[in-house]
Amino acid sequence: MTLSGPLWTGPLHNGSDIQEMIEMANGWGWIENGKGSGEKSRSKEEVSANQKLRELLDIMLEESDPNLQVGYIELDEVLQSSCYFQAAVQAFYQLMKNHLLFWE
Repeated sequence: MTLSGPLWTGPLHNGSDIQEMIEMANGWGWIENGKGSGEKSRSKEEVSANQKLRELLDIMLEESDPNLQVGYIELDEVLQSSCYFQAAVQAFYQLMKNHLLFWE
């Protein structure tokens, strides 16, 4: 028996909903670079947040493609990108190292 991660069998989002979110965010000046509505200047933090929001919405739009292949993500792949997983692995290695040194 093989244990796998989450399985998806189609689009993860509704593309028209995501497109509407992009248009709303653009209309509100949330995803514009530089100057927003009203021509006020934006701080670097605002521009960075706007770029991250646009990137997220673009990814969600890609994930709404009905032609996505069926697949899964193994949980260890998901966990490896997590800082918690890496901290847990380091703690485990340290514990094993201490345990082996104790028995030598």
